[in-house]
Amino acid sequence: VKHRSDPSTFQQSESMERLDTEAMEMLDTKYAIETISGSVYSFLLSSNIGGWLIALVTIGLQTFMLWPFILAADFDLANDNSDLVYTWKCNRDSIICEDKNDLSPYGWIVFGVLMTAFLSKDIFSGAKMIVLAGKQRHSTQRRVKFFIGGTFLVSITLFILYVSAIYNKTIATSNTDLIINSVAILFIMEIDERVYELIENT
Repeated sequence: VKHRSDPSTFQQSESMERLDTEAMEMLDTKYAIETISGSVYSFLLSSNIGGWLIALVTIGLQTFMLWPFILAADFDLANDNSDLVYTWKCNRDSIICEDKNDLSPYGWIVFGVLMTAFLSKDIFSGAKMIVLAGKQRHSTQRRVKFFIGGTFLVSITLFILYVSAIYNKTIATSNTDLIINSVAILFIMEIDERVYELIENT
């Protein structure tokens, strides 16, 4: 005896699957927005051209403000733009030179703690958005937005880590120098949030 499947049951199953997919898409989108909420990077998930423009200008501004640190990290003492500090001191009456660099492992440990505390959230958030971009249940347009937003967030965060590391490696001569330089560069990372707050309060 052959049993025929009920068409209405099949249609109900398809409807339930469609609703589940739509619900998951909405949850993913809400999760992505919450992941980077409070930052202009969240504008990259919208379809608003003005929001995209604000986000891209902010990214450009962050890169522009970090660039002088790249130039200042040049090891060439003949370069006027370099902030390199020569720490070796040689006395006229001695053939022995002394290194005045007081930087110790303690300073680099504090550096690692600062970088982890301030940058890890954005790296993980950006990575999660890139993962969401690989979900087939989303439309192509939405996946592209996830990918662009996540890539920009991870890239600028890693760039700040790189800039802070090479700048301190070049010019920091004490633990306090290292900490102060790191905090100054990390402040640039906060610009996207400050711009977002400015927009929200106007």
